[in-house]
Amino acid sequence: MTPLDVLKGARQLIASPTRWTTGAYARNKEGYEVGVYDVVACKWCAVGAIYKAASVFDQLVPPACRLLIGIDCDDPRQEVINMNDDVCWGHAAVLRQFDMVIDKLEVTRDR
Repeated sequence: MTPLDVLKGARQLIASPTRWTTGAYARNKEGYEVGVYDVVACKWCAVGAIYKAASVFDQLVPPACRLLIGIDCDDPRQEVINMNDDVCWGHAAVLRQFDMVIDKLEVTRDR
């Protein structure tokens, strides 16, 4: 599994707004915070989704997080970890950040 695979899996995991959350890495259907890998987890934040998509905490998670969080931007609020929990950005903005990084990785891979 590559960081690109992890990011694609994470993006798919939170593609629906009903499977995305803020303020916690993961939540259950009642909205309570739970562990990312907990069997009752059904909503994840951007970073929680990366951990879940990687299946285990291994060497793929930090590079995948850095790729998504480390996008060059003048405004730190545009880093996905901040965008995820800032209500003025929302779900669609988080998905756009995933798409931007995934697109960059696919272009690099295809060279």
